[in-house]
Amino acid sequence: MLMKLKALREGFKEYDRVLLLDDTTLVRGDTANLFQVVPEEVVGGVYEEYRGEAIEAKILNDMWQYYGVGGGLKPGGGHVVNTGVLLLSKKHHYDMLFNNGIWSDQHYVKVKTELFGDQGYVNAMMVKEWGWDWGGHVMNLGPRFNFVGSFENVNRMKVDFAREESYIIHATTGLFMKFMGDEGGGFEKYVMINDDEGVKLREKYMKEIDEKWAEQGI
Repeated sequence: MLMKLKALREGFKEYDRVLLLDDTTLVRGDTANLFQVVPEEVVGGVYEEYRGEAIEAKILNDMWQYYGVGGGLKPGGGHVVNTGVLLLSKKHHYDMLFNNGIWSDQHYVKVKTELFGDQGYVNAMMVKEWGWDWGGHVMNLGPRFNFVGSFENVNRMKVDFAREESYIIHATTGLFMKFMGDEGGGFEKYVMINDDEGVKLREKYMKEIDEKWAEQGI
């Protein structure tokens, strides 16, 4: 969480642009060069899909309040950017994240895991910088460039392609949602599996996709 932000900050000391990838991502060999696809002045990322509107609203509201940007609204026209795949530039985004009165060279912010960790901080700083409708400052790359775990279960109806057709797989904790049956009214019940089982599931999942891509020569 905080380590990711520190790594990004260190990256900006050497590079003009940085592509931040979680250590639970797999990238296909034929993926487009995102540095050429995404204009330097915008953030390149993928809008997040959440599993429960009521829970999401509470966490988002707490997150805005914690980082001092207000609350009660969603940014970017109703979107949150997932920071597992994120392209930023030093010229346009360094001060927004690291010289903003909240985080500076002299003071590290305390990033809270329960408030979406680094993702919560980055999105809050985008709201602080651009206001609640920051959509024009973000290029949404779409789920093929960040296929998160929940697309395998609770959000599977939100994608119309197979996981191996994605360019970047992101084995998030959404993978750990275990189907428990229908609740009626079009709703399904899921529970989170334990950590040990989750680690094994993630390893198996990523290995299967890697092998599938290898079979296809990509």
